[in-house]
Amino acid sequence: MPSQPTIPPLLSTLLSPLPPAGSLTLLTSVLSTSTNWLVLRIIHAALKPPDSHRKDLEVSVVLVSWLRGWDTWCEGARRLGMDFSKGSRVAFVDGLGGKVAMSGMNDIETEIMDTVKRQKNEGGAAKVLLVLDGVDYLVAGTGAEVEEVMDMVQEIRDVGLAFSYLFPPHPFPLPIETPQPKHLRARVEEWDGQADRRKLFPPQHVYATIVTCAADSALMHRASTPLETNHAALVTAFAHQARVILGVRGLDTGTARDVSGVLRVGRGGDGGGDGEAEVEEKEVLYFAAADGGVRVFERGS
Repeated sequence: MPSQPTIPPLLSTLLSPLPPAGSLTLLTSVLSTSTNWLVLRIIHAALKPPDSHRKDLEVSVVLVSWLRGWDTWCEGARRLGMDFSKGSRVAFVDGLGGKVAMSGMNDIETEIMDTVKRQKNEGGAAKVLLVLDGVDYLVAGTGAEVEEVMDMVQEIRDVGLAFSYLFPPHPFPLPIETPQPKHLRARVEEWDGQADRRKLFPPQHVYATIVTCAADSALMHRASTPLETNHAALVTAFAHQARVILGVRGLDTGTARDVSGVLRVGRGGDGGGDGEAEVEEKEVLYFAAADGGVRVFERGS
């Protein structure tokens, strides 16, 4: 077991017990860092709610990963005291070597939706948490269009399928400035506007969604190739939908023996308002130990 608390105290209110209903949480990383430790802690908090006797708090997880295999996830979970191999509360969809690896977008969506339905029907949990790890691979590795990926995620989340009207989007400052193709601006506004609909109509398929994407400077700022332009547009669109954005990166000054990187907590386009707790924006440091423990602390402490 790790030497540090499973959920770092500075992140306890952010990661547990569950994100708000219908919300999307965006996790971004760069080449030198990973959001794997964050994803595992979100799953840990979801599977172990404060009151384990309440049926309405029972959660199952559908983990779709285009970056890591099942064994990698099981090993990380084991270090936190979780056993993914027992029971049916965590279902895995392998984006690298499974049925979805060489499939088209419709087949990928069908496989994920079927897995979500099995978790709800067979797993018996009241809520399903969907984790899409490395979904940006679909743009880079399969040539899928940004609109295809976003529409797939929207349909899985069951957002806006039954309502054709749009609410006006609420603008917000992105934590990163990104170029955006002109033909995608209208779609981004449409996806952004759907955040208001979720507050009126509860989600039917998944309770909440976690998305991880790369946010390296070369992919987000240059926009000199179609890959860079499309990647930046995809991450920007997710940021517009997100309630909170958790971004990990290396130290600006280089490497340090007792610091693994910086965690930035930012408010997304759907962050706060209408009775929801406001997302507190901040930057903290973190250290990932070899035993799987993670210490999160303020600068200077």
